[in-house]
Amino acid sequence: MRFTAIIAILTGLSFFGGIFILFVLNPQTFHEFNNLSLASYNIRGMSGRLWAAFVLYGITGFLNIFFCISLLKVNLELSLGLAGKILLMVCGMLWLSFGISYYDFTNEFANHLLLIRLIVLIILSFVSFFLVSNANDLVSQDKILKWFTLLCAALILALSILSTFVYNDDTWIRTNLSIVTYFSWFLIFGFRTYFSR
Repeated sequence: MRFTAIIAILTGLSFFGGIFILFVLNPQTFHEFNNLSLASYNIRGMSGRLWAAFVLYGITGFLNIFFCISLLKVNLELSLGLAGKILLMVCGMLWLSFGISYYDFTNEFANHLLLIRLIVLIILSFVSFFLVSNANDLVSQDKILKWFTLLCAALILALSILSTFVYNDDTWIRTNLSIVTYFSWFLIFGFRTYFSR
């Protein structure tokens, strides 16, 4: 179980470390946080793009998938928890996909594809957290993790609902907060599981 906790911690650290490296290599990206999705920093021609593709999306996505595989081994019985773990793995695959191909904001098809993947990622992260927290599994047995997981799911849902009711607003801040909430869960899960076992 400690191995799974370490992978969770590494997933969160890889995400936040990738953002930090990207902002150090490209300081203007910090000012674009409101105007760009965190999923779109693999922009053609941007300085530090390869770091973003490799660390922020590549390593983080692989660690997310590897974490889910490790978590699946803990309890493989058919349950809501199993469905939640599989959906978490799909979220990892979606996040990895942002690093596989670069983003070209001048291409209308690329804009729609980015938006569709982001919508699916946010919906699946909400559903997976909800399922994992309510299943008779590792997360639900720890009251702090259960309520923190439900809180993350509720926050992602609330931010998504706010996004649908805000028209003519090009800001990505709510989407970025949803993504940060998603990866923050890995850090809390990892530290809580590692130090409480």
